[in-house]
Amino acid sequence: EKGDVIGGPGLATDGIVCMHPLPSTTLWSNLAVAASRLGCLGVAKRAAGTVSRRFVNTRRPPRFYYESHPMSLQRLRGDLVAGSTFPTMRAVARSLLVAAECALASRMPERPAGDPPIPKSVPEVQDQVFRLRCAKKILMAMELARYVDDVPLTQEIALRLGNCLAPLLTSSRKSRLLVTALAQCVSQLRDTGAARHGAVARLSASLLFELASVARDDGEGGVLSDVATLALESLEDVHLAPNPEKRSLEQFLLSLPEWKDLASDALAERVAAAESEAASDPCAAVLPKISVDGARAAFESLEGIGEEIHAHEEYLRAFARIARAAVVQGLGGDLPAWTDSVLAKFKTATAVAPLEFPAPPDEEPEIALPEEEETRVAALESAAEAAAETLAAAEETLAAGDTTDEDKAAAEERKAAAEAAKAVAAGARGAAMAEAVRREKAARTLTRKLPPMFARRNARLAARPAIASNSPWHAEVRTTLGLVEHERAEDTVRAEGLPDVPEEAGTDEAAEPAAAAAEPEADADAEAPQSPPPPPPALDAMRSFARGVELASRVGAHGRLMNAARAMHTLARSP
Repeated sequence: EKGDVIGGPGLATDGIVCMHPLPSTTLWSNLAVAASRLGCLGVAKRAAGTVSRRFVNTRRPPRFYYESHPMSLQRLRGDLVAGSTFPTMRAVARSLLVAAECALASRMPERPAGDPPIPKSVPEVQDQVFRLRCAKKILMAMELARYVDDVPLTQEIALRLGNCLAPLLTSSRKSRLLVTALAQCVSQLRDTGAARHGAVARLSASLLFELASVARDDGEGGVLSDVATLALESLEDVHLAPNPEKRSLEQFLLSLPEWKDLASDALAERVAAAESEAASDPCAAVLPKISVDGARAAFESLEGIGEEIHAHEEYLRAFARIARAAVVQGLGGDLPAWTDSVLAKFKTATAVAPLEFPAPPDEEPEIALPEEEETRVAALESAAEAAAETLAAAEETLAAGDTTDEDKAAAEERKAAAEAAKAVAAGARGAAMAEAVRREKAARTLTRKLPPMFARRNARLAARPAIASNSPWHAEVRTTLGLVEHERAEDTVRAEGLPDVPEEAGTDEAAEPAAAAAEPEADADAEAPQSPPPPPPALDAMRSFARGVELASRVGAHGRLMNAARAMHTLARSP
């Protein structure tokens, strides 16, 4: 009463023991995930850090970066993981993902107003080390997801890892430290089965490509051979959708001089299929020969495949690789002729024939009225005949002298109705015949002209995919050809100098009479016409660059558009 205990405290109850203690790890994990989704970065970071400090053993970073690998400072505590249940390990994986996301979010401040809009091509060393440490957290989460055999979570974490390493993978100089991160991710994806989404399949191919390129630069032959087996099941989508990144990976491996030493059955089968009579893979037929036999042998192989390959979606892609190799191998003099030959075949294969309508027949069948119109006109004509008899009877009635006024009025009405019926029937057959002739001519015209028009439309629709897929490589071929022509024009100018361009006639009015008096009069017919001035030496190069810009802009190939535009700008500034 009034805040005081009445009668004193009572007896204490017995102790309450929970059958299952509260799962603190799961609660902290749920709090971290919920806070991350709501944008509460501080709460998410603290909750995820609580779980991370419990299950991750972190060593003190060294004084210098080169003393140890950035990904070797963190390791899962095996004793805790071994005694944890599957839900607990799944909760720890989610917490590690949130911890990595919070670290990345806190590392990317807003760009100051004075900074350039384009970042550096190579990230700073501190940024590279930081991202590798975040990647280690994501890989530990991926490892826990593999322990509980959670395939969807494993593939989702792989996508997160790709986003984390994207700035390092797109760098102009890739770090050797990426081999560890990429190899661990690929090993975790090895037994996850087919990709649940197309993005996972494309990511798997991209990670294998980056791993192969970095491992080859570092001399890791074993890693390169393992990648060349293409044994990763996540390269294929569960819906069996085509994976363009996988084909790009195969083409990269085939372009290596040591592709045979990799002992890859998948690559060998593709090359064998490309060398068969029913070949339909120009890249597989060309790429292995560029680095071994040279660009000329590769071009001869491309020319000898067959006419069916000219409209292939990768026809110009294969030739673009040949053109690039020809410039490197010093065969730029043969490139214009090769380009004309290949592009002429491609345009012939994808061209659509102009409209050609069949000529109308010399003798067309006579046009008759349709059955319904014939019945209607016959009824009108019968009514007109009956009206003629009615009209004659009405006239006789009117001509009689003993006719009353009522009979005359009735006769006048019958006469008017009969004349109206005769007027309707008079032009019925002619109008019906004219309408039938108009409809028949229109039907015959459409029957003669519509099939060729639809055939041309279908041919254009069928050719569009091949043209669209080859346009980026067409732009690259034009850019490469323009660079060769630019170099040739510079050599010509160095050897022969600039061509002489006649100066324009002066406009001084005072000098014109003197010049006219000094020159002898000559017959106008005897004067030879002046030859046109010679074209600029770099005109062909400028045309090639302009064509490359046009083709790249049509299909949104921004990289090749930038290359062609940069080459055009360099040519325009060249003296």
